[in-house]
Amino acid sequence: MPGLPASIEGYLRETGFSTTELLVLSHLLGGGSMTLRQLAAKTGKSTGVLDQATKKLLQRGILEREQVNEGSRFAVDSLNAIRTWLESEQRQQLERQRRRSEDLEAFLETISFTRRRPHLEYYEGETAFADFLHRLLAEADEEILQYLPISDKEEHDPYFEARGKWTRKCGRQKIQVRVIAPDTMLGRRYRERDALEHRVTALLQSERCQFSHEQFFTGDWLGSCDHHVKRYSLIRFPEFVRGQRFLFHSFWKEAQAPKVLFFSGQSPKVQPSPTTSLPATITA
Repeated sequence: MPGLPASIEGYLRETGFSTTELLVLSHLLGGGSMTLRQLAAKTGKSTGVLDQATKKLLQRGILEREQVNEGSRFAVDSLNAIRTWLESEQRQQLERQRRRSEDLEAFLETISFTRRRPHLEYYEGETAFADFLHRLLAEADEEILQYLPISDKEEHDPYFEARGKWTRKCGRQKIQVRVIAPDTMLGRRYRERDALEHRVTALLQSERCQFSHEQFFTGDWLGSCDHHVKRYSLIRFPEFVRGQRFLFHSFWKEAQAPKVLFFSGQSPKVQPSPTTSLPATITA
């Protein structure tokens, strides 16, 4: 286009000028004032299309209309008119961006406030525990912490198969499962299977295990299980879970502390606790 530099054309196109409007501007800048018929001959556009384009340019204050004997002629008001339009549009764009930024900040603040509020999800029925575990895994961060009261052999657990599939999924997703269980014969037997179930178990003195229900902690979530009535709940409560994580880690350190054994007539001997490292990933 001889009358309109490419850089200016690009700026105008970014601010919403159509191809027809740019054609009109280019020809008027290069050839002075013209009627719609003259513009149609120059651009190859119909007079109806050009009429719409010139009306928009008139509204923007870029064109002026001259009334002569043969009808209306159009001309660019001045080069300053284009500059004024660009400056005005830039100010409006900056204002729109500012409002969008403020709206985004307000939205994010609302989301942040909502996430800080407790949120409860509830599961009940025959498949509830499997659904609960699936949802818990979906919210998991790098580890899942678990309190597990043990009252029977692991293979007698009605959810033995579901638990195995779940822990193997945790292994494939590189999520460590750490379990605190009571230091009983059943607890020690449970810990012996850690390598097969991709978990790490620490045994705490039975009198210190004051939890009566199985519980999980991960991310901002607490999971509580009542297997007797098949009711399971997930609660998102960041402040509460943060405190429970601290308590869990305290119990974990206590369970890992070396145990002192006393023998008659001998000095006390220190028996180190078994090391609990993350087992290799088990592929299902």
